[in-house]
Amino acid sequence: SASRVRSTKGFESYQEALSRSNLEKEEITAGRKRARTHVGNNYTWRGEECLEKVQGLPFGSAINFSRLARQYDLKNAKGERPGNAGQVVRTFLEANNVDMSNFVIFGNSTRRIRKRKLRILDSNVTVPVEESTLELNANLKALIKEGRYSVGTLVVPQ
Repeated sequence: SASRVRSTKGFESYQEALSRSNLEKEEITAGRKRARTHVGNNYTWRGEECLEKVQGLPFGSAINFSRLARQYDLKNAKGERPGNAGQVVRTFLEANNVDMSNFVIFGNSTRRIRKRKLRILDSNVTVPVEESTLELNANLKALIKEGRYSVGTLVVPQ
């Protein structure tokens, strides 16, 4: 069948993939090949102004890369704002030796405790718990500090 032909022709063993990957890394370090990037470099924007502003921010200040992209008019070759504009700004700042650990990055803040919803039996209908979110958060934070509850462990360090 067509799927069997595709899998036999397209399959790559672990050793083959490892050797291909090592060969590609050698080509990149030798300068014969450029490293892949998902952000590209064909953008028009006021990057130097953005860099100066970010370098002038105090330690621990909040930073939002998408907002910076809008603020400094990041546009692609078509004159549109790319969908990954925040990634482009972050990559630009990292390439210019800006230490990201000095900032509180938008989206990487403390984990939000979500409100539980009651389910009606044998249906997909949910009913909110009567306790307000503020009360629930205050109670849960107190219980977490006492050690009676655990929020869990981070799977990926931030």
